[in-house]
Amino acid sequence: MQLSNDDKLLLCSDGLTNMVSDIEILNILNDDNIRIENKVDKLIDVACVAGGFDNISVILIENAGGQECI
Repeated sequence: MQLSNDDKLLLCSDGLTNMVSDIEILNILNDDNIRIENKVDKLIDVACVAGGFDNISVILIENAGGQECI
């Protein structure tokens, strides 16, 4: 897998995806006004507010270096 400049890779449990819609997740990930560290917190907060019935695990990787990552 290659990540180009500004690409993001989201690894998460179903505790997030069962509680937050794909569109909501995408909107948070694409919001340039939120730092990457805060995007993870925001995703978890939104899932908790929606009920948080399961464990919520989130890893977010962003290639901000301007080079491809392999």
